[in-house]
Amino acid sequence: MAYLLWFITAAWATVIFYFSTLTGSNVPSVLPDYIPHFMEYAILAGLLWFTVRATKKQLPPSLTGLWAICLTTIYAASDEWHQSFVPGRNMDVKDWAVDTLAAIAVAAVIGYVIARRSRK
Repeated sequence: MAYLLWFITAAWATVIFYFSTLTGSNVPSVLPDYIPHFMEYAILAGLLWFTVRATKKQLPPSLTGLWAICLTTIYAASDEWHQSFVPGRNMDVKDWAVDTLAAIAVAAVIGYVIARRSRK
């Protein structure tokens, strides 16, 4: 199961990478920039949470969430750096901050749900 989750997570990271390779004029802009960023990285953080959990079952949920946040944040930083080489795109710390906030939000929600379930 862990291998399948790693594959799905890597596939999603590839989708994010693909959108980062689009030149500035080819980026779809129906929504404000921060909304797609938040959604992309919220999904990545959720996938990473479940992937890390499947890989390291002995980790407590809080450390699983921390791993998901750290891995998402590192990938987001590398993605912003990658965009600095794409014509019409640039590296933006605000985008990275939104990506990181998405990871924190997802880890908090998953942690909250798990804590509520364990109390029942």
